[in-house]
Amino acid sequence: MNIFTKIAQWADNHNPKWLALVRLLLGAAILLRGVIFLDNSIELGKLVNATGFSNAELITGLLPWIHIASGFLLIIGLFCRFVAMVQIATIVASMIFLYTPSPMFTTQMNVVYCLINILLLSVFVVEGSGTLSLGGYFKEQAGA
Repeated sequence: MNIFTKIAQWADNHNPKWLALVRLLLGAAILLRGVIFLDNSIELGKLVNATGFSNAELITGLLPWIHIASGFLLIIGLFCRFVAMVQIATIVASMIFLYTPSPMFTTQMNVVYCLINILLLSVFVVEGSGTLSLGGYFKEQAGA
């Protein structure tokens, strides 16, 4: 039995019900962040262009939709571990490459927001979606 299977089994047995509310709120915050990125796509494009990436338009176009899709999947509780890992990678990359103050993204607010998100997303990498989720429902139906 590998380590990931052991972690998944432990998380299934130790997943408190209130964690579903945290997952829902985290998903809503990430989804809202994606909507803010869409609403301020010109300023986001300027930030990404300032990094010197050759595919800045691709990043500017995908980043909001990654957040929106990830937030939605966290809210409904589907593919939570995968979504959490994708979001951690996205947030860490944005902290490394886009760490510039601007009116839309103040440095202190952005760092605190990112660190809280990384901490909470790390919990869901370990815990998964839990029983109060669409993933939990599908797992229960497959086992029945």
